[in-house]
Amino acid sequence: MKIWKPGDESRSICPTCRRRTDVVFADRTIEVEQPVRHSVDGVLVAVCRECDGIAMVPYQSTSRLVMAIS
Repeated sequence: MKIWKPGDESRSICPTCRRRTDVVFADRTIEVEQPVRHSVDGVLVAVCRECDGIAMVPYQSTSRLVMAIS
């Protein structure tokens, strides 16, 4: 499993652009809506270079999100 760091670059399919784009990994605040709506700070995600949206959440960040909703 690859461990990503802020500033690393890759390519991913962006759900907003609906195509493969360049991404850069960065820490972002993510809105979680289950079970109640709240924000999780400092989550490492892949950010689309085209639209600045979140293209994917790497496996290493899922535990942070799971802890936030439990």
